[in-house]
Amino acid sequence: MARRIIQKGNNALYVERRAQNVEDDGREVIQEGENPRYEEYAGTVAPHFPLNKTEEEGQRLYELLIREHFMARDTEMDCWLFTMGYSKQQPAQWKPIQWLKNVQLAQELLRGIHGNLLETKELTVQGMTELAEQCFVKDGKPMKLAKFKAEQSWDSDMLQNFFRPNPTF
Repeated sequence: MARRIIQKGNNALYVERRAQNVEDDGREVIQEGENPRYEEYAGTVAPHFPLNKTEEEGQRLYELLIREHFMARDTEMDCWLFTMGYSKQQPAQWKPIQWLKNVQLAQELLRGIHGNLLETKELTVQGMTELAEQCFVKDGKPMKLAKFKAEQSWDSDMLQNFFRPNPTF
């Protein structure tokens, strides 16, 4: 039996995210009430960094990175937010972030976002490196982070400025 979805009420919303090759289980979903909402995700969880920071901060950083050509323009914001740990909502179509700048800047970005987790040991440098390889691609290949070294550049200054307590842009 195929899945049946029956919704009653104003503004009923049904959201289903299914990974490829996930079979229908034949359940019936019936919703009633003023604003019923049903969400389901079936399939594997995409790689992502731990939930850390606010969606608003993630959106501002996304806009900066797109505008300054750090990552590909076709990067979806919901994919960015989930992957970087700004949102717990996994997008239906996840794909790794295409990084356009050098790997040192990616390292600085990740340390800026997750430096607090590195300090408290909730995330290790090795864990961050492994996640980066799953979450980013550079030149069509999984991106490998190099050993961290401070390097001065306009792009580096821009990232450091973003992560200051009161950034100026």
